[in-house]
Amino acid sequence: MAFKKYLLSLLGCAGIALASDPVTMDSMFQNQQGLRSVTTFQTVSSGSSNSFTIYPDLVAVDEGKYYQDVKIFSVNQTFLYDMTQNFDVLITASGSVQRKEYFDFFNGYAHESSTDFDSLWIGGTYAFDALDDFKPYLTLQASVYQKERYLDKTKNAYGNSYSAKLAFRNYSDPVISTVFLGAIYNGAQDIGGYKIDNGDVISAGLDFSIILSPKVALDLGTEQRYQTETKIDGVAYSNAAIISTLNIGATYSMSAKNSLSVSGTMGGSSKSPDSIFSVSLWHKF
Repeated sequence: MAFKKYLLSLLGCAGIALASDPVTMDSMFQNQQGLRSVTTFQTVSSGSSNSFTIYPDLVAVDEGKYYQDVKIFSVNQTFLYDMTQNFDVLITASGSVQRKEYFDFFNGYAHESSTDFDSLWIGGTYAFDALDDFKPYLTLQASVYQKERYLDKTKNAYGNSYSAKLAFRNYSDPVISTVFLGAIYNGAQDIGGYKIDNGDVISAGLDFSIILSPKVALDLGTEQRYQTETKIDGVAYSNAAIISTLNIGATYSMSAKNSLSVSGTMGGSSKSPDSIFSVSLWHKF
């Protein structure tokens, strides 16, 4: 039991770079009580032609320009609170600073920079009874607000995207393993006179947290995403894509209520970002 108490804070941030729910010992074996906060800082670098939304998972976004270099610095703030023994409500706000370089046939090379409040999501996580050695968790979320872009136009979208994630977690000393399936639905939007549909996403992945000491864990993970084609005015504008990522990181327990997680992610396909660097701070109030 003493070892589990150490791991409660140690693994608070493990695996949250692209997810909403931290993988913790008490999320696997008992209820997390009270208010918890997860703050994630991320830098995304990509040489592909598209931009990305980051939360609740990576989605390639066609903004009508052929980007040559995309740099994104984002901040995601998540609050979780237990409503019942098995149900947590969560809310996540995201903002970013972005710089995008592109080629314009009329004006040559150019770039654009933006600072925006990108999205607000609300949802919940339900913990089911254990199935043998695995603990199932279902997370459902809906976008309350999203900033949508196409060409030089923007639009504020409300209730336009939905996310579902089913995770199965297992603890076998000294490894916590998680296998998960996910899906994101993105509704079409009218932006600047065009009907834009960036496609839907189906994903699957596997995460491991290896306990190296009572205060340090090694985090490993991989995820494959299949995104349907982008459509402009109902006509396919791009092919379906595979977005693959592989990440490695570490989590350090600073105290019983605070943990720090650092990770690096590399892309494994032409549609994936080249790299993602994440720093997450977990706090239990």
